[in-house]
Amino acid sequence: MLVVSKERYRPSMLNTIVLFKDHWYYYVHRSVYDQTVLLADQFGSAEELAELVGGTPVNREAADWFYEHAPAPLRILAPFLLLVEEELEQDMEMCCGALHVITSMIHVKHFIQKPLEIRKSVLFSSAVKEEYEMMWESFFLSAIPRERAEPSPSLQAPLPDSMETEQLFRPRDSCGSAGRGAQGDAMHREATEAEKAATRNLLR
Repeated sequence: MLVVSKERYRPSMLNTIVLFKDHWYYYVHRSVYDQTVLLADQFGSAEELAELVGGTPVNREAADWFYEHAPAPLRILAPFLLLVEEELEQDMEMCCGALHVITSMIHVKHFIQKPLEIRKSVLFSSAVKEEYEMMWESFFLSAIPRERAEPSPSLQAPLPDSMETEQLFRPRDSCGSAGRGAQGDAMHREATEAEKAATRNLLR
């Protein structure tokens, strides 16, 4: 799976890695990501890999453009755009859509190890556009937009300040002030202050 969008989503699919570059979010399945890591480690340049991939030169410019603008290690997939028979636009969504279809059909790491005759027989038509649009639709339907995934700060109840907390937990005077006398009032105030201090220490 390889999906790209300018909006941030929280994928519902397991093993999905999110990359970001130049205002684009890339949602890549872990298996595809691991293959790109291995290919990037094995090949020093896209040209070296392109010799093994084969394909047609019609999308050479699109492949070069994708290599320059896509994040590493995802950009190492650029030579596989040469497997598309008809010309692709230099558009990130179009290129990623084509690679989404290609990586869902072939294991790119194993593909270059196949005999030359088999590699020459693998080509993709312009129908990749319709195919990736349908595949991406299921991803966007199941993914959660970022603004829905994170609660709004306005919905979070504010914590009371120290004065409100103190008043909230202030002990009630169950005996009343009448008939206590000066000594009783002093003892009551002392006990009340002690309880308030203990309450403040508990809430810290």
